[in-house]
Amino acid sequence: MASGAGGSGSGGFIVGITNPVGTGTGINFIGEHMYGMSGVGSAGSGGDFVGFDFTSPSNSYIKAKMFTSYDAEDLASGNQFGYSVSLNDQLVFFTRREAHAADQVNQPLPSEVRFIIPPDTRTIVTGFNNGSGVDMAFILEGRVY
Repeated sequence: MASGAGGSGSGGFIVGITNPVGTGTGINFIGEHMYGMSGVGSAGSGGDFVGFDFTSPSNSYIKAKMFTSYDAEDLASGNQFGYSVSLNDQLVFFTRREAHAADQVNQPLPSEVRFIIPPDTRTIVTGFNNGSGVDMAFILEGRVY
């Protein structure tokens, strides 16, 4: 095994991984690092897109960065879309924008948001749209303390 591989006490192996290269609503841990990839989902008339829904470890907090992308081509004039972050069922971040013409957003959604996830906290990231559907994706990465 190469020097420096893995985290303290992990013996260089990936710990806590359920789907290390895939997508899903959970997060993964490698040593002192955390990551998750929601994959692409549609938010709209079929319902909201839940990008993440997980509970953080009870003995650590996470300093997180979340990156968001969406397909503006899916939007029609007047569509309102955005995303929210809830911690233990309390809304802590919310942003919404409106398309002013088909495929056009004058002020895009924030593409990066930073926040702290406390220990033993259920974290839910949700994308929404009042139109027929907009493809969205979230990537979460952070440092575990």
